Amino acid sequence: MADPRGVFDPRGPFDPRGPRDPRAWRPVAWGTAAAWYGYSGDPYYYDYGDTVYYKEGDVYYGDQVVATETEYYNQANQIAATGQSDQNEEWLPLGVFAVAADGQTNVDKPAKIIQLAVNKAGAISGTLYDTLSGQSTTVSGAVDEKNQRAAFRIEANASLVAETGIYNLTKDQTPVLVHFDADRTEQRVFIRMEQPEGATAQPQQ
Repeated sequence: MADPRGVFDPRGPFDPRGPRDPRAWRPVAWGTAAAWYGYSGDPYYYDYGDTVYYKEGDVYYGDQVVATETEYYNQANQIAATGQSDQNEEWLPLGVFAVAADGQTNVDKPAKIIQLAVNKAGAISGTLYDTLSGQSTTVSGAVDEKNQRAAFRIEANASLVAETGIYNLTKDQTPVLVHFDADRTEQRVFIRMEQPEGATAQPQQ
């Protein structure tokens, strides 16, 4: 049965062009996310600094070298770029997350909030919202079906790419690796937020 509220808008609850839609805040289970974009294998969990780490110019997954630092950055860029040309209009919301510093577990008043959705082709879209300025910025990217890396860019900052696993985004808290460029990375944490009071959906016209 079709949702009477219409197709989910991946611009999310912070976009000034439309009303808040509570579906943006809805958690999604791994089975639902995997089936949505047609993945049938086991999930990979990306734990940066633990299962995924940098050592002497290389990037390891477990005890295996998967790329050099530069190659890993370029891969993230390429993954993110594939989602920008996709026109599939069916979107599954992945949730709304506070963007926290590595090690933080509780954020009452986050400076930045990110909302993400994935379509059936594996493209990612959403919004990064700055709570201090009230400004929202478009997020776009994609999921690499082979290794489940989800990489996305923030509009107007071509060199910055953030990544995690699509399986990670089904969790309430997940590590995220931010590439500022090929030589500089920092870790962040996405902490799932609950729907605030007053976030009500309205039917599409």
